[in-house]
Amino acid sequence: ENDLGCVMCKDIFGILSTAANSAELDDLIKITINQSCIAIGYGVDQCEYVFTYLADQAMSKVRSAVEPNFVCGIMGSCPKAASLDVIFNAVKDDDGCKACMDGLDIVDMILKSKDTLDL
Repeated sequence: ENDLGCVMCKDIFGILSTAANSAELDDLIKITINQSCIAIGYGVDQCEYVFTYLADQAMSKVRSAVEPNFVCGIMGSCPKAASLDVIFNAVKDDDGCKACMDGLDIVDMILKSKDTLDL
């Protein structure tokens, strides 16, 4: 742990955190989900609902993982704050994995449907 290493780490992850928390990234994710669901062409509303939920869960984990105090504390570049354990446990939470698997089951069902065989 040295001050220069801590400052550099926080600067780098501060940039990543700003990008991960930007409205532009949220808009890009929404557009990507919308266009992907339209391309599938079957159950667009359900598709958007599932993938919006999954994207929100994934981005929540990404935002936590690039939070400068969290990542720099875990890497040892800065002192680790006690409150970081809460964030670290959230990143390791299995609920996001279950939601992802449920969403992929729905996608698999859509892709195997007779209505989408031409995709």
